[in-house]
Amino acid sequence: MVLVKPLWIFSMLGFFAVDLLIYSYFPLSVEIPFGLEEEASLQTNRSTFFYSAFFIMLGLNVLLNFLGKNLPYVPEALVIVPNKHKWYTNIKTRKEFYANNKSWIRGLALILNLLLSVCLGIIYGKNSSNTYSLTWIIFIIGILLAGWVIYFFVMNASKPEALKEE
Repeated sequence: MVLVKPLWIFSMLGFFAVDLLIYSYFPLSVEIPFGLEEEASLQTNRSTFFYSAFFIMLGLNVLLNFLGKNLPYVPEALVIVPNKHKWYTNIKTRKEFYANNKSWIRGLALILNLLLSVCLGIIYGKNSSNTYSLTWIIFIIGILLAGWVIYFFVMNASKPEALKEE
């Protein structure tokens, strides 16, 4: 879990780099496809698209980081995790619980940053003459996201390290 914070920061910088790169290659008018129908799309200029994408990513990361940092202030009754009684036995186990879940939330933000970056690539592909398709990567990110959610339950179902020492 030590690598999660640097990877999360790197994913934000990577998203910003991808956003800047496609901004420079976009035409002045950007077509944003949505839905299953090929002709369903929204037209916007590239500056609006660039800033919208950046602020969506920034807002999502700020929100998730805020949730992770404020987990100690959530009342115990609202925390729904396996083995809650073991995680809330003493100060050491609570600190370990908060640190683990803060890292887990940052990992979730990392995966969502990857998803947003791929979505930018897909929108760029629709607006350029390139014939590549990145849609298959969404399935891989979906599998990563599902694995990360399963890891949340495995991580919180295990016994805290502070209790293993006793």
